[in-house]
Amino acid sequence: MADPDWEDGCPSHSFWAGNYDRVILHRNRPDITMVAISNTPVGNLHAYRERMDWSFK
Repeated sequence: MADPDWEDGCPSHSFWAGNYDRVILHRNRPDITMVAISNTPVGNLHAYRERMDWSFK
């Protein structure tokens, strides 16, 4: 989603991540888990998540 040195995430990946909350809403079942993985330092990722108003973890 973002190189560890970047301040902003990739626009394409950020677009998809911006829709994860809606996907989770429709797939909220005990046998389904949505996972997001990034090689970005967790502090950068949390700050970007807050800036983009994402609620998925």
